[in-house]
Amino acid sequence: MRIPLLWTSLLAVALPLPAIALTGQVTGHLEGEGLDVMLADGVNGLPAIQFESFSEDGFSMANVGLFALEEQGDETRGALLFLTFEAEGDLSPDTLVDAVVMVAGSWATGAESPEQVWMAEMDRADVFEIERLEVGQERLSLAGRMASDHFCLHDMPYGDPVAVRQDGDMICKPGALEFSVVTEEGPASTAAAPVEMEVLGRIDGRLGDDHYDWLTIVSPDGGAVSATATFSSGAGADLLRLRGHSPASANYLTDDVLAIDIAVVDGITEGATLPADVTFFVDGMRSFYSAQDGDGEASAEIQRYSQDGDGGELKMTVAGRLCRVEGQRLVEGDCRVFEARVESEVLRADDH
Repeated sequence: MRIPLLWTSLLAVALPLPAIALTGQVTGHLEGEGLDVMLADGVNGLPAIQFESFSEDGFSMANVGLFALEEQGDETRGALLFLTFEAEGDLSPDTLVDAVVMVAGSWATGAESPEQVWMAEMDRADVFEIERLEVGQERLSLAGRMASDHFCLHDMPYGDPVAVRQDGDMICKPGALEFSVVTEEGPASTAAAPVEMEVLGRIDGRLGDDHYDWLTIVSPDGGAVSATATFSSGAGADLLRLRGHSPASANYLTDDVLAIDIAVVDGITEGATLPADVTFFVDGMRSFYSAQDGDGEASAEIQRYSQDGDGGELKMTVAGRLCRVEGQRLVEGDCRVFEARVESEVLRADDH
C-alpha cells in the first residue's frame, strides 16, 4: 500500500477537500485505553475523509482515508485509517487489498503530523473485516473492524512512519477498533479559485511535451489552508516541501498538483544538487506521474536558498523522469522527461 504517498498528499499539501457531509465514528481500545472519536473536518488542518474511486475497463479501485481526531488541550488524540480496495469488476467487502491503522501516540495540537503513532497493518492483524462497502461517484458507505496484537510504535519524521525499537525488537500493544462512515452528499462541484489565495511563488515546468504553470500559496487572514512552500528541521535532517497548484485546473485542490519533497541530512546549501521526490497528480490519486515508481528519478539544483526566522527564499531547478501510475498500477513504458524552475518564498512549517 502506498501509505507514504497518501499521507504526503493529505498532510504535506495541507489543503482541505471540497466540503463533504458525512457521519462517521471510530471506537475501540488500545491496551485497555478506550477510544471513541467522531470523524470531523479541520482538526490539525485535516479533512474527515479522503476518498478517491476509479473504474475503467473492468478494473475498479478506491482509496479511503478516515480521520477520527479530536483536540484535548495541547494534544490531539484519535485514529487514522488508510484502506485500499481493488477488483476486476465491481468493488465489494471482499476486495480489500491493504489497510493501515494509526492511533495517535504523541501529537501536538496544531502540528501537521503526529510525532508518534501506534500503527497496525492488515497482514499482521488477527481480525480485519469489512462489513459494509458501497462506493459511488458521490457516496461512500463503509464499516468494518480490526483486532491486532501488533499496534507498534512508530516515529513520524516528515510524515513517514519509522519503527521504534528497543533492544532490536519493535514496541507493540494489543488493540481493537470498529469504524463506520456514511457520506450524505458528494463533494462540492466547484472549489475556491486560487486567485483568492496569497501567492508565495511560481513553478514553471514541463512533463514531456506538456507545459504547466503552478502557484505556491498560503491562505489569507490565518485561514485553514496552510502554506504550500515550507521548510523545517528535525530528526537530524532538513526538509523542503512544495506543492504547486495550477490556476488552469478545474479543481486546483486535487488535479494537476505538483509535489516536490527534498530531505537532506547535511543541510540545504546553495549550489548543491540533491535528490528529490517528485509526484505530479494529474487526477488526484487516480492518475499521477512519480519519480519514485518504475524507472523514475529526479534531482534538484539549489540556486538560491535562505532562511530568516520564519521565512526564506528559494530558487532552484528540478529535473528528471516521472513514470505514470493509473489506478495504483505502474503503466509500463510511460515515463516522461520532467523539468521545472522554482522561485518562491518559503515559510517555516511549524508556524503554518
